[in-house]
Amino acid sequence: MSSRPHGATPPIDGEEEGTASSFVQQAMSSAPKPAPQEADPRAAASETLPTQAIQPWQKRRGSLALVLLVSSTLLLTPLLFLELPSQQRGMQLSPVGQARFTSSGQLNLSDLTQDTGSNDILTLTLQQVSRPANGKSYYAWLLADQERQTPPPVPLGRLTINGGNATVTYREPQHRNLFAAYSCLLITEEGNASQPRTPSHDLAQQRLVGCMSTAPIPNDGQHLSLLDHVRHVLASDPVLQTLGLTGGLQHWTLLKMSDVLHGAIAAREHWSHQQVDAVSRSVLQVVQILDGAAYAWRDLPANAPLVIDPKSGRLGLLPVDPVQQLPAYLSHIETHLQAIAHAPGHTEEQQQLAILLDKALQLVMRHLQKARQDAIALAQMNSLASHANKVVPLLNDLVNEANAAYAGTTGLATGTPEDHGLVWCAQQMQALAMILILPVRPTR
Repeated sequence: MSSRPHGATPPIDGEEEGTASSFVQQAMSSAPKPAPQEADPRAAASETLPTQAIQPWQKRRGSLALVLLVSSTLLLTPLLFLELPSQQRGMQLSPVGQARFTSSGQLNLSDLTQDTGSNDILTLTLQQVSRPANGKSYYAWLLADQERQTPPPVPLGRLTINGGNATVTYREPQHRNLFAAYSCLLITEEGNASQPRTPSHDLAQQRLVGCMSTAPIPNDGQHLSLLDHVRHVLASDPVLQTLGLTGGLQHWTLLKMSDVLHGAIAAREHWSHQQVDAVSRSVLQVVQILDGAAYAWRDLPANAPLVIDPKSGRLGLLPVDPVQQLPAYLSHIETHLQAIAHAPGHTEEQQQLAILLDKALQLVMRHLQKARQDAIALAQMNSLASHANKVVPLLNDLVNEANAAYAGTTGLATGTPEDHGLVWCAQQMQALAMILILPVRPTR
């Protein structure tokens, strides 16, 4: 019996395991394969976490936009289809659609330990598609990664072509994270007497296909790919897994940012009711979330208690030490965004969005650094009551900066956003989970 990845969609009754891999090996037989990962000696450090998620991308900040000129020719590189010889003769394949993963936000109340409500919806949109032959229909399938044996294909249903267009939306019944294990799409043309249970392995019946690239990034010692980096942000990150946390960085970063804002607001409310001890506890919470439980002790009094969850709070939102071993949530996302912009097989949309998000997150971090300074100043006061003239301005600024980091700011004169907050960034990150769909054979 083959093993099924954690959170994977189970097979349909009567369906065999392993059918996805054999198809993908046919459809993507020429796709580059990632090299085996190399061990990093820093893995033996005191904080033993996966090193590919800890190391910075590269020492460049201002050069991110330059890759637009370099990588435009890589757009279709990893999507090598069945008719490879015709491509080698110079025939271009133009995308005919795309598949996007989105999130319902719905929890599976029967099992709250699973990562549910994230990337549990897939929408396939096709344009300029010819009608199938008489007696046949198009069928869409969601397939596992190129190199994986499981989970089995998910039938998305029969396509209805209307004016050359077709749209199918699939919702995972248990709201499990589809993107954690699936990254390929296939459209077959088969008989319409009854819907097939698995996709055809007959090459002549395969019409459209697309996979997110698994080609390793050049000169990346960890051999990570576009799929790896997008998946770490949105679905499953090795560092978080080591801490026992399911889901991607986007999910946990937004939760932590929400806790910072709530803590800042609570501190100001407690002060208005002269609840000094409650103010101190809320301020501790803010500092510990921003620094992370592993580093916050440096900025707090020696006897300060830990008031946050030690597991999810072990990582901070902000980096506080240039040589710290544990990554911070926000800087870790930035590392992935910068890698996505350099990864073989990215689309222009993915690259431009990664660059935009990288800049937006820098503004978020700038607001949080100011909020952190306010919170540390409050936490280090021996007696808040004796510094009342300083407490109120610090609390007001703490709330303002935390709110700006969370929701962004709007110019008073223009009424338009001057910078985007983390909520907007998290929403936009979802668009990175996109797969281009191309014809198996070039249109003649």
